[in-house]
Amino acid sequence: MAQLAIAAMAIGTVLQTLGQAQAARAAAASGRAEQQALELRAAAGRRQAEALEQEAGQERARSQRDAIDERRQGILVASRARALSAASGASLDPNILGDIDLEAEVRTFERLAEGEEAGRGLEYRGALARAGAAGDVYAGGVAKAMGRAAEQRGYLHAGGTLLSGASSIYDRYKETYPST
Repeated sequence: MAQLAIAAMAIGTVLQTLGQAQAARAAAASGRAEQQALELRAAAGRRQAEALEQEAGQERARSQRDAIDERRQGILVASRARALSAASGASLDPNILGDIDLEAEVRTFERLAEGEEAGRGLEYRGALARAGAAGDVYAGGVAKAMGRAAEQRGYLHAGGTLLSGASSIYDRYKETYPST
């Protein structure tokens, strides 16, 4: 009966040790999986940043086209005013032409400023996405390191359980068979 109890203690110690070793491996795998997930999220953040930067360039180009249209409209309005003035035989006040030109230039610069502002906003969002991606890469490295540390702790704990169990089995054996 005593041998059965000793064998049961040994089996229990071995199973407990194996369970702790498995938990250690699982902790390391969990750290690696978290790192991979964070690296995927970082890659998505970098792609988002690139898309935002491209969109910023497109926004600036759109505003430049709008500015060219505003300038063209100003030229057409001034030309129409000259043509109507010439057709009617009246003289055209130079201040009116100056006002038309000024209005066209103001609208032109407004379109350029709007595009620049939109572009900067998109670039800022892109910079935030890149910073988030860098943070995710760092957090992934930390998660992996934490998984490795948990794995090492688990193996040390399993080794301690094995030694403790062996000591208990030895003590039990010495109690059961004192003269041996």
